[in-house]
Amino acid sequence: IGDWTGGDTPDVLRLSEDPAFATSTSLPWMGQTSTSFLLTGPEGAVDVWARLDSPGGAGIPTSDTIVLDLTSPTTTLSSPASNPTNTSPVPMALTFDEAVTGVEDTDFLTTNASVANLIGTGAKYSFDLLPVANGLVEVAFPEGAAVDIVNLPSRAASFSIVFDDTPPTVTMQSPAPNPTNTAPISVFVFFSEAVTDFASSDVAVSNATVQNFAGAGAAWCVFRLAGDTFS
Repeated sequence: IGDWTGGDTPDVLRLSEDPAFATSTSLPWMGQTSTSFLLTGPEGAVDVWARLDSPGGAGIPTSDTIVLDLTSPTTTLSSPASNPTNTSPVPMALTFDEAVTGVEDTDFLTTNASVANLIGTGAKYSFDLLPVANGLVEVAFPEGAAVDIVNLPSRAASFSIVFDDTPPTVTMQSPAPNPTNTAPISVFVFFSEAVTDFASSDVAVSNATVQNFAGAGAAWCVFRLAGDTFS
């Protein structure tokens, strides 16, 4: 509290957001050296002015800036890796909308993965997500695993990605006998899993041309001319 310069004993503590005390809240002052009060209002920084008054005069005011924070930190888990991915480990980012403390690698909940190489401070962290096997990989940062400067618990966040580091296998089959006089020759291409970007130009032929190329996912059909051979 500010210095008292009046001639009698102060009996009122005045609190205001206005250094001129045009509006203020008064609390009884019984000679103590400190007191407490409840501050309410919108979040953010507010300047609080305090002054001791008595029937005979007013003291010298003092002020302090108080930051009111009522919102828990938001949490985000993200990765630059595409989904699905064949990258291992999967690079991960853990970010908050304000500085927090208490982030530990043991906080993470994982499925088909483990967490390693956690680094960071404040609002930004990074770590590696190590898949155990092909398939869905999940990681979560539970609610309350970290806290902000006023001990508000962090919110929960989760992330999932499909990990696949096994190349698809391919087989080619035809219902036509060998040798054959059938024209055109139907050829079917089967992949062990769905693929993309397969085009007719990807099929290498000798003494033949590719016609009526069609298909999607894991099954494709290629038609060829009579007397052609294929490879």
